[in-house]
This record gives sequence, structure tokens and C-alpha cells, in this order.
Amino acid sequence: STRKESSAASDVYKRQALSDLDVPRYARKPAAMLMNQSSEAVHVCVFDGQNVVSIDRHEMSESNNEIIRLEREPAYCTGTGKAILAALPEDTARTQLTNDPERYTSNTITDPELLMDELSKTRSRGYSIDNEERQYGIRCVGAAIRHRNKVVGAISLTGPKERFSDDRITVLADLIMATAERISLSIEKGGAQMTISKAVSYTHLRA
Repeated sequence: STRKESSAASDVYKRQALSDLDVPRYARKPAAMLMNQSSEAVHVCVFDGQNVVSIDRHEMSESNNEIIRLEREPAYCTGTGKAILAALPEDTARTQLTNDPERYTSNTITDPELLMDELSKTRSRGYSIDNEERQYGIRCVGAAIRHRNKVVGAISLTGPKERFSDDRITVLADLIMATAERISLSIEKGGAQMTISKAVSYTHLRA
């Protein structure tokens, strides 16, 4: 039963993530601006129901950030993933740790209750933190991107732990949340325009 529920939830959010909202188009300019503001790597991801999928990436020189570069990563141990999970219904988020999750570092959270506590903190403060949970030496801060009050993706800043002190993370968090909000508003505006355009086209065809 749990597996079926997880599969159903996965299908729902896969359709949502891979919708025609065109998140990369709306995220590209704000993400590039964020990279210039922070001098750190910016990743934009969507959720396929189990993993986060990279759809846009802005990085400084390769020597500036030694980061794992993968197109698809687990949601439970990444900045974008935890931002997305925190914005999902609790039951859906909980299914992410039902199949013996891999512990990538000693900081990876694999206990379901500890993860739910972490997601609750993320929800309260408005941003996620990856504290060397996916890769040793790398920390991330992320925020969810929304459309019509539903999460459709997330954006994160990623860099070496030496540059991501707790004090600096609070500063970066303000930047990441403002950028996520800017992208969300752009998607909302673009979605409304798309709806109007379709309505006009339909009216024209009916005339």
C-alpha cells in the first residue's frame, strides 16, 4: 500500500514538475543575477517525484567551486531537494525515505523522523540547508519556487564550507528567498498571460 501511494504521489509530482510552465525560461535571468550577487554557484531544479533534476546551472570559474555535477540527485540530501520536500504535503515528503536511502556522508539524514524535523525547520525559516549531506566540504542553501501555491522547483546556492559559514548562510538565505520569489512571480505572470493567450486563440477560432 505504501509503495502504491508513493508511486501515485510520484506520478502526480512528476507531471507537475515536467509541466509546460517552462521554469528554466523564467529562472535563467534571476539565477544569473544571483550568481553575480553572491559569487557562488546557482542551481535550479525540478522534482520528478523522487529525485531533483537539474534544469539550469550558473557557476563561477571551475576552480572556484569543486562541486559534484550531476543531472539527477536524491531529494532528501540536497539543498534544492529539501526545499522542495518541505513545500510538499508531509505524507509525500515522508515517502522519500521508505526505501533504504543511501548515506553519502556522516551528515546525511536517513532517519525519517529526523528528516521530518529538518523539513519542519526548513518550512519555518523559508529556506533549506545542505550541511555537507551530499558531498563532504560542500554546503548549500535553497528555496522553493512556486506556482499557484504549489511547489514546481527550487533554486540553491552551493559552495565550499569555508565560504558558507552559518553567519554567511543567513545573508545568502535572504538572497535565495528573494530570487525564488521573483521567479515564482514571473511564472505566475507568465502563466496568466499564457491562459489569456489560449482564451483569445480559442475565441478567434470560434468566431
